Amino acid sequence: MGKKEKPKKERYDDLIDRKKHPFRWFAQVVWHRNWVFIIGGLILASILSVVVFQSVTAERFDMRFIMAYYDTEIYTPYAVTIEGEIQTIYPDVDGNGKTVVGVDLLNLGDSASVEVNEAYWKKMLASFSDETYVMYILDKRLMNLYSGNENGETPFDPTCIEMYTGRKELFLSLESSPYFKDSDYHGDAALYVAFRPKPSSVKASDEVFYKDYVDILRLLLPDLEAKGQG
Repeated sequence: MGKKEKPKKERYDDLIDRKKHPFRWFAQVVWHRNWVFIIGGLILASILSVVVFQSVTAERFDMRFIMAYYDTEIYTPYAVTIEGEIQTIYPDVDGNGKTVVGVDLLNLGDSASVEVNEAYWKKMLASFSDETYVMYILDKRLMNLYSGNENGETPFDPTCIEMYTGRKELFLSLESSPYFKDSDYHGDAALYVAFRPKPSSVKASDEVFYKDYVDILRLLLPDLEAKGQG
């Protein structure tokens, strides 16, 4: 006697002709494999929830600026103080009811680890092609570095400072700023403020584009306007 053939196990996805009735076939698969779709749906919903939550709660900056140093360390409290003061006068650009100003504090010197130092330099160099960043506060070594190469090229522009002081300079010393009055940021340890040129994509005039930054200069250097324009 030959072996009895085992009865074929009927597969649920063979009950309906896939080619003739693709939608009914898919419904049959969903019906029998509902646990797969439920779990997959929950995972997808969780991922979407995280993405939506992050996009909703992410900090939206009305203005960001960079404070970078090589030789002269800029202590965080000074950066936070200036950040907060600018926030009190800068407009609510995105119209969400509050002004949010952010500062990126970059240590470009040799004291940080190689990996951190490399990340800071990449951030600094990338900022020169990012229209988000217009204002920079730098120490003396970085000021000299970005004053212009042998071809006179520099990432900064004198327009904003000229509008405020009447002088065509790339950098303004912050030694006389009330925010650094009792600090060590004087002489060789002085800090300087500089501004990027107006992006070519911006159609507004220089006066309109730099207006808020001129107000920041009035805040940082209140004694300079009369001397420069008087």
